[in-house]
Amino acid sequence: MKTVCILLSTYNGEKYLDEQLHSLRLQKNVCSFLIIRDDGSSDSTISIIEKWQQRYPEWILLIKGKNIGFVSSFTELLTIALKKFPHVQYFSFCDQDDVWLENKLSTAISYLSEYSDNLPTLYFSNLTVVDANLNKICLFWKQDEVRVSKHGALVQNFAPGCTEVFNRKAAETYITHYPKCVPFHDYLMFQICTFLGQVIYDPSSYILYRQHGNNQVGKKTRFQRYISFLKKPISKGTCQQYVEAFCEAYKSELTINDLLIICKLLNYKNDFLCRLSLIFDRKIKFTNLESNLLLKLKILMGWL
Repeated sequence: MKTVCILLSTYNGEKYLDEQLHSLRLQKNVCSFLIIRDDGSSDSTISIIEKWQQRYPEWILLIKGKNIGFVSSFTELLTIALKKFPHVQYFSFCDQDDVWLENKLSTAISYLSEYSDNLPTLYFSNLTVVDANLNKICLFWKQDEVRVSKHGALVQNFAPGCTEVFNRKAAETYITHYPKCVPFHDYLMFQICTFLGQVIYDPSSYILYRQHGNNQVGKKTRFQRYISFLKKPISKGTCQQYVEAFCEAYKSELTINDLLIICKLLNYKNDFLCRLSLIFDRKIKFTNLESNLLLKLKILMGWL
C-alpha cells in the first residue's frame, strides 16, 4: 500500500475534531501517518488529540505550538513532515471539522500514482457541502465549472485544501521557494502545480465539507461574496501583490510564456489600454458569471 502523511492544523476545534479523527482512522487501502500541529488552542482540543494519541501512538504525532495562523501552521507542518518522513511520497492537507469518506485518500493516490514523481503534482476533488449536522446542502463545484489553467490560477483557487493530496516534489517546491506573502497554503500549492507541474481534478466528492460559524474558509453566500468584494479595496493584501510574490519566489522555475502571463496582470494599472486588455482577456476569468463580473469591475477600478 502507498503511504501518505496527513497534515492537520487545529485551533479550538473540540466540537467536531473527534468525528474527523475517526474518519481519518477509517481510511482504506493506504498506510497513513497523522501529524497534528495545534495552533494555540484554549479549549479541550489538545486533550482530545492526546486521547487518540494514547490509543494510536504510532499513528499520531502531536506538536503543540503558539498561535501563528493557519497558513503558517500548515507550512510548518509540511516542513516537519518532509524531515520526519523522508520516504513518504504523498501528503494531504486536512481541516479539523470535516468528515472524510473511507476511500478519499486511496482514490487520490490511485490518480497520483499514474503521473511522474519528477514534477510537482496535485490531486483535488469536488466536495459535498453539509451543515453542522452533516445534512447535505450541495456540491461545492457544479458540473463543468472547474477549468484549470495558468491564467485562471492567477485569480481563483479551484482546490480547497481539505481535498488536496500532492506528491513529494510538490511539497519540496512549496517549502524551498516560499513567497514573502501567501494568502492561503492551498492556493499556493494549486498555483505551484498549475504553473510548474500537473493538476488533477476529480469531479466526484469524498469529503463532507462542514459549514458552521467558525469556518476559516467556506462556501460563501451571494451576500457574503458582495461584502467580501466591497472590503477588498481596503484590505492589506491584494491579488496583484500575491501574484508578484509568487513570481518573485518561483521566477527561476517559470517559462517565458508563464512570465508573460503574469506580467500582464502585474502591469495592468500602468495604462488604461493595458487595463482594458486584461478586462477583455477571456482566459483570465472566474467560472461563474456573477464572480467574473465582479472580477472585471475590480480590474477596471484598480482593486485587483
